[in-house]
Amino acid sequence: MFGRQAFVGLSNQRYDTVTMGHQYEEMTNSLWWAESANLFAGFGAHIGDNDNMFFTNRFNNSVRYVSPTFSGLTFAGSYAFSNSTQFSNNNGFTGSAVYAKGALKAGVAFTQFNRCSNATPSNLTNGAVDSAGWGFGSPFVVSPTGADTDQQRIIGTGETYDFGFVNVLVSYSNVLFNYSDSTGLRLQNGEIGVWKRFTPTLQIGVSYVYTAGDYSGGRSPHYNRVTLATDYLLSKRTDLFLTGICQRASGPGAFAQIYTTNASSGQSQALVQAGIRHRF
Repeated sequence: MFGRQAFVGLSNQRYDTVTMGHQYEEMTNSLWWAESANLFAGFGAHIGDNDNMFFTNRFNNSVRYVSPTFSGLTFAGSYAFSNSTQFSNNNGFTGSAVYAKGALKAGVAFTQFNRCSNATPSNLTNGAVDSAGWGFGSPFVVSPTGADTDQQRIIGTGETYDFGFVNVLVSYSNVLFNYSDSTGLRLQNGEIGVWKRFTPTLQIGVSYVYTAGDYSGGRSPHYNRVTLATDYLLSKRTDLFLTGICQRASGPGAFAQIYTTNASSGQSQALVQAGIRHRF
């Protein structure tokens, strides 16, 4: 009924904005513009959207504050309540700082999801971490032995620059999954992308993403991904798109899985998507 977010809030020209409800955290709210999947591709998040820059997970029961902009610098943060007498049993918090001035935009953000998958009593449906989106398209929310995620901690940074003749993005994120069997996984994502609007209606972009993983048990999967995308505007809200994605995994037990697709039976996967899109 309410879509992906539902919140109410207050805004003031001097103190800016406070909102409360079901809403995105700052890896999404403040760094979405530093990922090619959002800027020009439309598809192809960092594998499993492990850093949540592609709008997968949201906070329930959250209070978010966005500061006024001071000489191009804006701060934001939120706390999501567990809805339980055990405050850390499925709560979360997040914060960010973004600088935007002229051709440069740069930001840094962090988020922590505390799911406490084996807590007593269980609080996986009423707490801060949105159970509806949790783990969608991700091969990492369960450990190699089948244990669920107790905690996910993310920190990321991103920059874009408009050179006039071309736009460039770079981003880096560091993600830690702590599992209920006391094991863990650290993922590091690095991306570089270039895109150009050749006419007011035609845009073409290309990006490369490298993800390095390190399980505490010794496994170290690696993922390389290349995306090429073109987008043609029919109107302000309607466009035609064509996106091609190739992903290659390496390391013991690693398999390719482009976001929103089923896992590959091997270490390579390719995807071509074309269509018409209308934004309401």
